[in-house]
Order: sequence, then C-alpha cells, then structure tokens
Amino acid sequence: MKDYYYILGLRQTASIEEVKKAYRKLSLKFHPDKNDGDEFFAERFKEIQEAYETLVDNSKRKTYDDLKNNISTNSGTNFNPYIEYFKSIKSDFEYDEEVSFSWKTINADKVVLKPFGSVPPIGQKTYRIKDYKNTSLTFELIAENSNIGRQIKSSLTLKNKTYQDLYGHFKEKIRREEQNKQTTSENEPTSNKKVEEDDTWFNITVWSTLLLVIALVLTIMMRA
Repeated sequence: MKDYYYILGLRQTASIEEVKKAYRKLSLKFHPDKNDGDEFFAERFKEIQEAYETLVDNSKRKTYDDLKNNISTNSGTNFNPYIEYFKSIKSDFEYDEEVSFSWKTINADKVVLKPFGSVPPIGQKTYRIKDYKNTSLTFELIAENSNIGRQIKSSLTLKNKTYQDLYGHFKEKIRREEQNKQTTSENEPTSNKKVEEDDTWFNITVWSTLLLVIALVLTIMMRA
C-alpha cells in the first residue's frame, strides 16, 4: 500500500490547505514537461497526482486512512520493504564520468546506496565515478523497514570502459615488445655471421698486402 502522506511530505494530520500547498510545490518540481520527459520524474508526478486526488477529497481520504490504519494494526507483514526499481541509464562508464541512478522503495524508512551512503526512499542522484583499476563496479541499494527489522537489496553492475581501454592498450604494447624481441633474436645469428665474414676478409687482405710488400722489398734488394 502506498503512503500518500509520505509521497507529499505530510503528516497524517495535515489540513486540506497543506495538502494543496504540498501538491503545488511538488507538481512544479516533478512535472515531466520541466524535466525533458524523464521517466523518473513522470512516475513521481503520477504518484503525486494520485496522492493529491485521494487526500484532498474528504471521503476518499477517510477510506484511505481507515484502510491504512487497519493494515498498520493487524498486518505487519504487509509492510515488508520492497524495491520497485533501481536503475541507471548507463551500462558502463569512463573515468571521471557522471552516472545517474534512480530508485523507488516502498515501506522503507532506511535506504542506503552503496558505496555512497544514505539516500531518500524515492529519488534520483548523480555521482562522479573516479575509478580505472577495476573491470567493473557494483552498486547496491539496501531498503530497510527498521520497525520490523527486515531489509531487501538490489544491485547494479556497470562495466569500466577506462579499465578496458587501458588493458587493451598495454596488452597491445606488450605484444609488440615481445614481437620486436623475437625479431631481434632471429636476426642476431645472421648479423654475427656477417661480422665474422667481414673480419676474415679483412685479415686476408692485410696479409696479402704484407706479403706483396715483402716480395717487393726482396726483389729490390736482389737487383741492388
């Protein structure tokens, strides 16, 4: 059962004028036309209208109050916390990127969005994510009804595009380095062989020149 007083931010003893004032304020804030037709605001606006139409009418309000009070007195199990939705418009993120989450819980007086902290039972928030070390991040919404000591959880896992890009970059860099090492290793024997051949040819040339010089000197000496 929806808590119309909670939706309008009112006490159960609120007057008709207080109901109207709360409705005017909230309807302006959550009107879809002022929020680019966002689904979250559209849903909230629909709930605000529903709550207003019930609480502003004395007959409808009395029927609602009687039902609400009867459930509260006789059927505590109907107040189990419930998460109607917990979502993000993104399935992945990059380092230093803003990510928006929206959620709606029912019968919960304590709601926590991990790892950020406490949040309202119904809401939408945007957080800046600064992470590049993990392949993905998991965000968990915990809704609790402290009156009966029960809670329920829902989680979202978003992939880290920055980690994937960095991993791909360094993986390719390592592959190229290994390829270069292998190519250098394969070329080393050929290079050494060429050096040895050059040294041999140099030695032959030197000794040949030296022998020619000696022969020329001996020829000159014999003629003299």
